[in-house]
Amino acid sequence: MFSSQELCTEFQEQGYAKTSVIEPQEVDFILNKIKEIEPWLFEETDWDSRFNVDWFCSHTEGEAGARRQFFEATRETLTRALNRKVSGYRVIASGFHVNLPGRGNIGIHLHPPLTIDPKLTVMTMWTPLSDTNVENGTLGVVPNSHKLLRNVSTVARPEYFSTFVETVAQDYWSPIDVK
Repeated sequence: MFSSQELCTEFQEQGYAKTSVIEPQEVDFILNKIKEIEPWLFEETDWDSRFNVDWFCSHTEGEAGARRQFFEATRETLTRALNRKVSGYRVIASGFHVNLPGRGNIGIHLHPPLTIDPKLTVMTMWTPLSDTNVENGTLGVVPNSHKLLRNVSTVARPEYFSTFVETVAQDYWSPIDVK
């Protein structure tokens, strides 16, 4: 899957791999596409009256046409970036999240598989477009959680962590700062 054996090993052992994927000019391109498609995200916005959450997710809050437009506009750039690190894949979806400063905790969750074939490996790539840390919002993982059970979360079934999410967050969640 990964072009580097080191990344493959890291992914297999931990359930995630950390690596630089996207170049600064690609970040600029994607940010400009977001500005074209959802310009209001870069303006003063009264988030509390517009949304009932502290973040915007193009997969759930955006219009279907805007989601498709973003995917079409960025697929080539994301594919080119991923080709430097991953082989034998195809991008089947892309979207973006915008967190409010100091807010926007999405919480512990799992991404259900997007394919019917259980033999396929589904991978979610989190690619921040700015530096991240715990203070401004970053990705957190539960190392080795991929070894608990396979495909435990679906649209029709509750999240695996749902009954003990506070324990997981306190004892096992590990933030990943990205620069």
